[in-house]
Amino acid sequence: MAWALTRVPLLDCSGTPPPVPPLVTAAADNLHARLNAQLALGDYGNAVADALDEMREAGNSKDKLKMTQSLTDVARCFKAKDLNLLRANRFLEYQKTGQGENPLPTF
Repeated sequence: MAWALTRVPLLDCSGTPPPVPPLVTAAADNLHARLNAQLALGDYGNAVADALDEMREAGNSKDKLKMTQSLTDVARCFKAKDLNLLRANRFLEYQKTGQGENPLPTF
């Protein structure tokens, strides 16, 4: 059966990607869906801005679960942009211990 895959044409990815606003607008009321849409579309600047807003709100609410989720979302932005975990782990370590380099200003 594997030989049959050789006869399947490759997906044509040369066209223009779908516009950002409709996808992000569809997820506008759900922060995590909007963040996923922004990351999928390569809109890392807006994704990290939303994640930082989420982090500020979580800090004001003193909800540990929300804070953990918001830190994870910022780390996901680093991971999506860099395609590795190095700066994401540095960010999490800096948030946990306050030591080392905060990679956020260079995002």
